[in-house]
Amino acid sequence: MAVLVMAQGIIESMMRSRSAAATLIAALVLAQVPSARDGLGIALVMAGVAVHRPAQA
Repeated sequence: MAVLVMAQGIIESMMRSRSAAATLIAALVLAQVPSARDGLGIALVMAGVAVHRPAQA
């Protein structure tokens, strides 16, 4: 059970940072700088993932 909880925490952390990492890679590799509207969308996705709680089985 403890391993499951730990793995879930790691997965949640990875999900939160995925949008930011994709944006950073796009900015560095593709020279695509996001607009303020794009930044707001990224922030909303990260907040949504952070607030989300999985259903109890």
